[in-house]
Amino acid sequence: LVEGAVDVVGDSRPPGLGQCLGYLDALAKRPRTQKARARTDTHMLVVPIDKIQMFLPMFRLRMQTYEKKRIDIMEKACAVPLESRAPQDVSSLYDVIRDVKFFKEVPLADRREIARVLMFERIQAGKHVFDKGDVGQNFYVIVAGAVEIIIDPSTMVSVARLGPGDAFGELALLNNNPRAATVRCAEDSCFLTLSKSLYNSVLKRLEFAKMQANIKWLVSMFPTLNGRNSQFLASTNAFFSKRAVPAGHLIVDQGEPVESLVFIVTGVAVGSITVPLQHGRPPTAKPARPQSRSRSRSR
Repeated sequence: LVEGAVDVVGDSRPPGLGQCLGYLDALAKRPRTQKARARTDTHMLVVPIDKIQMFLPMFRLRMQTYEKKRIDIMEKACAVPLESRAPQDVSSLYDVIRDVKFFKEVPLADRREIARVLMFERIQAGKHVFDKGDVGQNFYVIVAGAVEIIIDPSTMVSVARLGPGDAFGELALLNNNPRAATVRCAEDSCFLTLSKSLYNSVLKRLEFAKMQANIKWLVSMFPTLNGRNSQFLASTNAFFSKRAVPAGHLIVDQGEPVESLVFIVTGVAVGSITVPLQHGRPPTAKPARPQSRSRSRSR
């Protein structure tokens, strides 16, 4: 953006002069995820996508700088004791957490209250956030890094992996039960945390309603779960994490390692397969059966 003003639909912070529009989509090689309109007469410099490679190092550095700045703001604001936090501390934290996936689902009024009581924690790769059987003390939201969920400590085999924007640790707080799994940092990770007492006063109502809706959906999709006790259903629900995929984006790719199962909750997915040529001719294959459209269910 060289001159003028641009509004990005759905983003209250318009880009400034010198900023690049759409470079995250270019980095991910995906269709556009945002719509931008010129608010005034606007001049821009445009780079063809086939020439973008020369700019990728700059974009990646910019993203790393932005992420570091965002995390530094979180850490600094959370370092102020709860009883001493000034309105500017809460406002700066509120501004950065609105980009975190978990908080996007929290009503605005509750989000500001949460920003007032959040704490920050860094844990190194390989360290445990908590162990199976521990007493639940905190609720965690990942802002950087990744964690692995381990059900059987004797094997230490990971059954799920969570990344930035995902949350965990609510099960023990909701039910007052010991931790049902061990959580280990797969990378150096940063978390925003809520103590049990603050979680119960601010988030418990929202998270309990969300968990009940998820369990209802699971039972409707997997009838064999019907009749199982609430603790088992809550533990099963903890294995699932939400993922939103815009139209046209890749869900899974042929040849990549299978690290999880994906269940379509709403929308329609189209599958395709690439087959090699045999002796210069495509192999004989039966045409793929069209996929049926399942009823849309919300979770």
